[in-house]
Amino acid sequence: MGDVHNLRIDMISDCRQRAIVSKEPDLDHSQTFKSICNTVINNRILTEQEKVYLINDLIIIRDSQNVIENIGEKRQCKYCNNQVIAFLYCEFCIRNYLKERFSKWNTGDDKLDKLIRVCQLNAVSPSNIIEWIPYEEFTDVQKITKGGFSIIYTAIWKKGPYKMWDFEQQELKRGDEGTYILKTLESLEKSFKEIETSITVEPFYQSLVRCYGLTRDPETKNFMLILQKMDFDLKQFLCKNPEIDWKIKFKMVRNISNSVRKLHNKGKIHKDLHLKNILVNKYKHHCVVSDFGLCGRPISELEIEGKKQDIINRTQSEYPDYADLMNKCWDENPGNRPDAKTIMNKMEDFLREIYKFDGVDRELKLIPIISKQSRKWEFLKNYVRKIIRKWRVLKNIIKSFQVIEPLTRSIRTDPSLPLEQDEQSISDNASSISEQEKKYSVDGISDQGLFLEPLVPENNGSQHIIQNENTSEEESNLINDYYILLK
Repeated sequence: MGDVHNLRIDMISDCRQRAIVSKEPDLDHSQTFKSICNTVINNRILTEQEKVYLINDLIIIRDSQNVIENIGEKRQCKYCNNQVIAFLYCEFCIRNYLKERFSKWNTGDDKLDKLIRVCQLNAVSPSNIIEWIPYEEFTDVQKITKGGFSIIYTAIWKKGPYKMWDFEQQELKRGDEGTYILKTLESLEKSFKEIETSITVEPFYQSLVRCYGLTRDPETKNFMLILQKMDFDLKQFLCKNPEIDWKIKFKMVRNISNSVRKLHNKGKIHKDLHLKNILVNKYKHHCVVSDFGLCGRPISELEIEGKKQDIINRTQSEYPDYADLMNKCWDENPGNRPDAKTIMNKMEDFLREIYKFDGVDRELKLIPIISKQSRKWEFLKNYVRKIIRKWRVLKNIIKSFQVIEPLTRSIRTDPSLPLEQDEQSISDNASSISEQEKKYSVDGISDQGLFLEPLVPENNGSQHIIQNENTSEEESNLINDYYILLK
């Protein structure tokens, strides 16, 4: 599949989100999956390698969901003769493989042994297997923080978790070594509910922090959860990224509400959900909930007095529908508050509206890049006119969904000004385009069909911007400014 380090994970994640929320309604399970895959295949931004990576990942998740829900077309496994649901592996062969190895490990506690074995006998995929891992398999164990209930370490897992099932060898294969979190637990009796929630609620790793199993520190005798390492907690992420756009906000709220929905579906309440218990991947902007089963202090009425109205007032001006949803969530009558599934569905509605206009946003961000690569002033002028015309037509529609905010960061223009001044504004603000936006635009340029016309005349091999004999001094200066600025 190629080197995963060369993949643009942020672009892949955005395409995944777009495909999921843009799926056609009223389709059965199989048709829904095909609709999602078709959206990925037709994406004009991802490379073929990135599309293969994403579709393979979607198949892995689809297999897990099908096994859990016992749906989908079945086939007979030639090794165990069972009727199999998964496409990439045989769930029965995996379970038999794990069962044969029960005698090769024990935790030192019969109750914990039984819990892990039950999880393994119900394994739904190779990458979601709960294990007992000897502490000796971890190196470079470093303490990073201490909370009220546990100590958190990072550690290198030399073998890494299981990744795939080898049909020919009839065995599970592991991935590469990597960095993971080791979380110490209080006495087993006090921590058993947290262990149970961590390893049973989420059989596939999209909503809750991924747990790979347990180990035990030979010196302290404390049991430790082996957890997925994330980049930030939500508080850290928001402090480092105070200007995130609405698309990222809606995506994150969707992730969080989906996590809460999963817990509620299992009859569980988090009881201590706050910013530091929500973890974030910095590239995917994906949120997961962590620290299950903990009970923190309640928030007093005095602490939150006056804060609700301030937050609502700020949000109302930016996104009225979202502010209305916040008001409903804070209704004094709990029966009037929306449940987690309703919130998740509402976020998907918001995202669908944003994705409708995302292509316009992308074209507007491409203007400074186009100016660098264009060879003729007249083409640049015509292209800018077309984009500005399109932008003016859609401006009022886009504004209602607050998509105009990231657009105006790329083009600071007043529709009442003449076109020449608009063009000068574009030139003046070209330098304000962030490196991330430049990378985004460049990645999307090559034969993606994003342009209205070819950027460069096919027969012109010059590496410099060309001026014809009728180019005015003002135009010439503007061309040179573009070339120097974006060189």
